[in-house]
Amino acid sequence: MQNHTPWTFSGRDYNVIEPTDSNADLDTIESYLQGLHYTDNATQVFLDKLNKLKRPVTLVWYGDHWPGIFSFVNTSTDALSAHSTPYFIWQNDAAKKPMVQLMFQKTMQTHLISLQWCLK
Repeated sequence: MQNHTPWTFSGRDYNVIEPTDSNADLDTIESYLQGLHYTDNATQVFLDKLNKLKRPVTLVWYGDHWPGIFSFVNTSTDALSAHSTPYFIWQNDAAKKPMVQLMFQKTMQTHLISLQWCLK
């Protein structure tokens, strides 16, 4: 991800009107927002290309930690929260098509357990 701060760039589309309770400076916050915008656009292009593939694709997208600009994450006192991040799982159209599979009795329990995890 390009949002590994500290760094800034010019030509941002987003400006912070009134910074709130943050440990980051204004340039860092605005650059972070611009980086999110670039990530959104690039992710959509990437997913569109993956969706055109005929083979099944499953993508798990996550970060390994929160950005340092958030003051609610204190890595020195709460490392678990700092490294518990949102994620998403995406599948292309080919992965969503039903597939006929043979299942053997000795592997059925493992398969059912994995299905239970997927449905949660």
